[in-house]
Amino acid sequence: MTLAMRTERVVRLSGEKIDGSCCSCLGTQLARVLEFLDETLGSVVWHVADVDAHQVLPDALKTRSDFRLRRVGDTAELRELAGTVEQFLSGVFLAVPAQTSSPRLPNAIGTEDEPFGEIGDAIVEIRAFDTTALEVYARATVRIESLARAFLVAIESSD
Repeated sequence: MTLAMRTERVVRLSGEKIDGSCCSCLGTQLARVLEFLDETLGSVVWHVADVDAHQVLPDALKTRSDFRLRRVGDTAELRELAGTVEQFLSGVFLAVPAQTSSPRLPNAIGTEDEPFGEIGDAIVEIRAFDTTALEVYARATVRIESLARAFLVAIESSD
């Protein structure tokens, strides 16, 4: 299946930018990012892959080693689950509009895949990257403008 829908914009958020912490990819930081995205995304369903953390993950966030996506739930559910995680080592989180009944998504996706990849019907992709930053990718700048303003970071382009 050809997905052809690629992300084109990204904001990179270190712990220092999110909450002044010297550590990045904390569960509370992901929860905070999700809080800012909630208004611009509307009703979405989150799918996750390649999730790993310093401690045992909640069952809903446990993913297979083959990088296949797993459905988690809405933003409130993911925010609650993220808040229980001390620090993510890796993870890919895709937001799909809730009204999309049979979303087209990549068969497999990993944190270390090339940036600006194909995300099918997803409108935002978040990567928890090697405890260095949360990267938030989108096709439309409007989806991530609130993050850029709130955390005083630039929106970067794929070109």
